[in-house]
Amino acid sequence: MKKKTYWNLAALLTGSILLTGCAKTPEQSIVREKGSQNMENYKEATEGAEETETPSESESVQETAASQNALAKRLQVPEIYEASATSEDGIFTLTCNATVEVPDVETVSVYQVGRRAFDQEWIDTVVSAFSGDAPIYDGTSYFQYTKEEALQKLNELKEYQAEGNLDPYGYIAAWDGTDIPEEEIYSLQDDIDSWEQIYANAPETREKVEVTPTLDEDGYAFYAAELEDGSIWSYKLKNTGSYPMEITFSSWNPEDGTSDISGNWVEPDYNSEEDTGTGGLPTKEEAQEMAGITAEEAVKIADSYMEKLGLTDFSAKHTGLAVKSKLIGMNVSYTDGGYLVAYTRDINGFPVTYEEDVGGGLESMESTLEPWSYERIECYVNQEGLQQASILNLYEVGEQQVQNVEMMSFPEIAEIFEKMITVKNTGTAYADSQKLEITRVTLGYTRIYDPGADNTTGILVPVWDFFGRSEEQYTYNGETGVSVIARDAFSRLTVNAVDGTVIDRGLGY
Repeated sequence: MKKKTYWNLAALLTGSILLTGCAKTPEQSIVREKGSQNMENYKEATEGAEETETPSESESVQETAASQNALAKRLQVPEIYEASATSEDGIFTLTCNATVEVPDVETVSVYQVGRRAFDQEWIDTVVSAFSGDAPIYDGTSYFQYTKEEALQKLNELKEYQAEGNLDPYGYIAAWDGTDIPEEEIYSLQDDIDSWEQIYANAPETREKVEVTPTLDEDGYAFYAAELEDGSIWSYKLKNTGSYPMEITFSSWNPEDGTSDISGNWVEPDYNSEEDTGTGGLPTKEEAQEMAGITAEEAVKIADSYMEKLGLTDFSAKHTGLAVKSKLIGMNVSYTDGGYLVAYTRDINGFPVTYEEDVGGGLESMESTLEPWSYERIECYVNQEGLQQASILNLYEVGEQQVQNVEMMSFPEIAEIFEKMITVKNTGTAYADSQKLEITRVTLGYTRIYDPGADNTTGILVPVWDFFGRSEEQYTYNGETGVSVIARDAFSRLTVNAVDGTVIDRGLGY
């Protein structure tokens, strides 16, 4: 008898990647938006442009409510989007019973965008917003181990050695790769030798070298700040590769040692009941208790920092429970809880859609193009206040390219979605069955660009995003596994509202 297994978080994510990567998608099935500087498809809407014909065969066609806003009426948007489809092989099934979110505006414009300057003025603004007039110290010297901290680690390793425990962190036990000598996977003696060297070079006390925050010649900076309330923060600033602006501001607890800087805040998929409390992950209730505040209170705290940053044209688009994970050897522990509050900008009442993919991908490993990741701001907040914030790749909104862009009707978009999502999920190598339920559809901006022509400018265009819950069943090593993904900010397909082309958010076009 085959055993039915619900995989933990790591297995779910790995399975999802494998399933996606192995899908046999016809070469011409997904049309990606490229050549973003070509504005031929983006035309001004004319009087009566909203009277587009509705395809009679689409199940999504429903009567538009009189209470809907002007844009929803113009695009023939139903209050509830209902549809279903099945792939030819019968493995993939789609059901849609989704609310449709349309911003309350009469017109939508298309804008050119570029990269906001990562200059000294902006660095000063960020530092002041997060740490006020607190002194700023060089991070490399500030966060290095003291002799006391290094000796504590060294004694711990020597104690393991005296006990005969040569794999205290489980590296060798977890290894399932090629047959290589154990000492090449992990050597306790090499670890001890390394910490002997750290101890020899470590200062007696933490060195505080006060500096003025600025990017170095390599586009990098690492700082520490001591706030008036006694809290200690680290700043990391980068201007490299696909991230022309990356600013991370994180709390630091000296009692946990310098390794606490590497703690990572993550948002579990608490919408998937099979992923709750597995693999050491706190349950939803435990995470809420660790957070100690409500989601609404978290947004208020995060909003106060956005105001200090002067980013008043941004608003919170997504709030979700989060936990702080820390890797100890091969084991993950969860040390804190809070809320992720994610922001995107609004332009004349029309929002940039928040989606979890940060972009910056390449079509192939052989590509020599320089990618450009998306703009976003994310804050992690709990009862102690702000715990971490990241500011990524801010845009400079430029000239308006089209004042009132003509868009396809929603029934036309829905027909494209139903066809393309089915094609995209047909022929998956490892899945015995795939089910996708769309529960939310949104209209908002995303930025597209042509990395082959210019990786510093693009355009903001209106797109439809389809969100929902997927369940995939497959057999692995004789066991039937179930992978469930129900993340709120994971778009299953992004369709250009103007011309119906499918945009790959990972690539940015």
